[in-house]
Amino acid sequence: MRLWILVTTLLTTLGVALVASPAHADVDDFVYDSWHVSYQLDVDEEGRAVARVTEKLVAVFPDFDQNRGIVRALPLTYEKANAAPQGISVTDESGTAIPFDTEDDGTFRIILIGDDSFVRGVHTYVISYTLHDVILTTDDRDEFYWDIVPIERAQSIAAFSAEFDIANDLAPRLTGATACFTGTAYSTETCEMSEAQVDSGRSKLAIEPFVLPGGSGVTIGIAFERGSVVQPPVRLPNPLLDIGPVVIGAAALVLGIVAAALVLLERRRRRTHRGVIVAQYEVPETLPPLLAGPIAGETKSTIAAEVVHLAVRGAIRIEDGAEPTGFLG
Repeated sequence: MRLWILVTTLLTTLGVALVASPAHADVDDFVYDSWHVSYQLDVDEEGRAVARVTEKLVAVFPDFDQNRGIVRALPLTYEKANAAPQGISVTDESGTAIPFDTEDDGTFRIILIGDDSFVRGVHTYVISYTLHDVILTTDDRDEFYWDIVPIERAQSIAAFSAEFDIANDLAPRLTGATACFTGTAYSTETCEMSEAQVDSGRSKLAIEPFVLPGGSGVTIGIAFERGSVVQPPVRLPNPLLDIGPVVIGAAALVLGIVAAALVLLERRRRRTHRGVIVAQYEVPETLPPLLAGPIAGETKSTIAAEVVHLAVRGAIRIEDGAEPTGFLG
């Protein structure tokens, strides 16, 4: 599986014709006489991968005022890590600087090469830049897998070629597994890549010149032993970020279940049968039986109840008397 497709929008001209030109003419109507790329793969003092890239493009523009220059776009990130090209320079074949500007659009760093002057005929552009963290660690290897010429290109290339110089620290770690693919997107057409040892233990891989039609790209893969380079922190496992969301989600689920159980328990408790409650009412203390009886509908005599009522409240006293002896004593 391709680890990254280095999407590059390349060589769209900046100029628009200001004078008469054929009706069908377009700023993409030019060709490349040659296109050569050179990658120097190395590691920095931290052991992280570095690629120093030089691209030499020979463009042939039409002989009228149509184009002012070219555009090169490179990704700002690669597999989470910062991969924006650094130390950019642009010259001609003799080393004379060519004016350029850069801008970032959130996804690409766009190199705008040229100025307001129109360009005609053959022009050479030598673009140099440095990339970081371009080798990715997979399950069983470290891999440099890269699109070295973009598919999004209308122009044909009469002779495309490439070379890869592997530094001393990385050369002994090569596994020998390489790949080169060419064609349109998802093409399985292969291209040849040769390998040779050079001085000081360095290794060099090369792709010999071949014709590359417009809309066709080239992707290469070079495998190293696993652990050959140090990965940037952003690619390393982070328990807090990797496991934390799972733990938080599980805790939230448990809390939700507990809360639901408590709600059901409270509802059940409120619905529990507690028997029939009978309201009981007593006569107010301020209402004596003589009045309460008729109000309650009592038909019996309430005198006895009134006597008891008064006795309980200490209003009268009931005592046992001597037996009567008759009216005469």
